[in-house]
Amino acid sequence: MSSGGGTTSTIQKADPWKGAQPYLYDIMGQAQGLYNQSAGDTYYPGSTVVPFSPETQAGLGAITSRATQGSPLNAAAQQQILSTIGGDYLDPTQNPAYGGLMQDVRNQVNSQFGAAGRTASGAHAGAMTRQMMDAGGRLYNQERTHQLNATQLAPQLAGQDYIDANALLGVGAQREGLGQQYVQDQLARWNYAQQQPWQNLQNYSGLVTGMGGMGGQTSMTQPGAQSNPIGSAMGGALLGNMLFPGVGGLIGGGLLGGLFG
Repeated sequence: MSSGGGTTSTIQKADPWKGAQPYLYDIMGQAQGLYNQSAGDTYYPGSTVVPFSPETQAGLGAITSRATQGSPLNAAAQQQILSTIGGDYLDPTQNPAYGGLMQDVRNQVNSQFGAAGRTASGAHAGAMTRQMMDAGGRLYNQERTHQLNATQLAPQLAGQDYIDANALLGVGAQREGLGQQYVQDQLARWNYAQQQPWQNLQNYSGLVTGMGGMGGQTSMTQPGAQSNPIGSAMGGALLGNMLFPGVGGLIGGGLLGGLFG
């Protein structure tokens, strides 16, 4: 009886298609050439910031002038309201309407007493005083009403100062925003120069690694089949009986078992 043994080795190859291999080599060669030449590592030479147009510059200048100098209308309104609230027109000498009103009262009283022939009488003087005081009182009350109304307009006029200031802040914000864009432009260029060598290497590595993974081979080793002497003898005896009845067991078990063992 004999036994057999050994190993079986299997090699699986996964090389790229032969027709594509020359092109893959060419791509890798070109990738290496581009990397060595630092191809594409220059930043856009121009500025990436759009400057203000002449119209924008003119508009910003006009807003700046208005915000810093203020409106003459607002200034006049503020002065008028300030004078009214301050009571300037409660003073007969400061109120232009007072002199004209008193003159109208005098003319009216003089006309009444003159027609009756009682000019320069005591009654004339008394009527003149009463009429002038009544007219002055009405003027005073009217001016007080104006004074109180003016206090309601004061906050709105005072807020106009902040509107001008905010307009000036808006101009400054736009100029600062444009300046920040220029800073960001310079920073982007600097960062690009710092990172470009590493980016080139990463790009090159990605190309070569992807191509290299397309090929290769796999080896696998398996143990060979072992023969069984008993099984071989039994199988030989069975075959011998079929071929040589009577003596088949001997021939099959001995001779054929050895042949097929």
